[in-house]
Amino acid sequence: MTTSTTQTHAPVHARRPLLRDVPANRPASRALRYNRLAARLIRAGRPERALKLLRAARAQIVAQHGEHSSQYANVLNNLGVLYQRLEDPDQALWCYQQALDVDRHTCGENHPQFATHLNNLAALHQELGWLQEAIEFLEHAVRIDRHTVGANHRQLGTHLNNLADVYRALGEPEQALEYMKEAVAVGRRTLGVEHPRYAARLNNLAVLHARTGQTQEAVGLLETARDILRQTRPAVHPDIATVLANLARFLMEADRVADARTPAEEALAQFTELFGADHPHTRIARRIRNRYLAHTGN
Repeated sequence: MTTSTTQTHAPVHARRPLLRDVPANRPASRALRYNRLAARLIRAGRPERALKLLRAARAQIVAQHGEHSSQYANVLNNLGVLYQRLEDPDQALWCYQQALDVDRHTCGENHPQFATHLNNLAALHQELGWLQEAIEFLEHAVRIDRHTVGANHRQLGTHLNNLADVYRALGEPEQALEYMKEAVAVGRRTLGVEHPRYAARLNNLAVLHARTGQTQEAVGLLETARDILRQTRPAVHPDIATVLANLARFLMEADRVADARTPAEEALAQFTELFGADHPHTRIARRIRNRYLAHTGN
């Protein structure tokens, strides 16, 4: 889900709703194919085509299974993701709420699917600035995860990461730091220490360390994240550029100004190549580079 754009001073990953597959052993195969293809089209930036497929999948599932099935809830969830991408929050909110209502009558409120749909509803609320509601939904999702999928599951790590991000947005970095530490620990167990999503969580943890005055810890985490991403992402990539910009910023805050030159210049070059000179990310990276130049008198 795309609910907040990546910023050089914020977590490296935008919060994305989870696209759910219709269970393969239940619905008609055509609806399953439509649902999966629509998910790929959403990720590929082709929302109009995805909308047609999801509507077709919904119609077929309703015809064969009715409106009280987990398959129908998953298609509603994916429609919510799509409407969120299309910047139609009213339709997205209706779809997410309907998906949860169906869940209550099918899998119940103590099920991983219900937690996933709560996560997506929380992401929309965060996008709309309704942070307290987002926290309530995500705390509920985390409680479900702890009692169902357990501590060694990627879903728990995702929801902890997102909960930490909402606390960060709410201006409570200490609470955010505790949840992000746990998200990193879950990621270490479930993703492995060479995974780009693990690197993303290291970046997020670094931002929170810096906000609580632990700049040296932040620098170390970002250096590790940078090294992972250089091995797992293309040479020019938004994740790498974000980590480099954060690294340059926190190196200057840690009085290691000379070490900030290379990441500051490389971050600016990457954002310019990726998005152009006038993009907000590029402007932020330019300010960081200019701050370095001001520190050195250039």
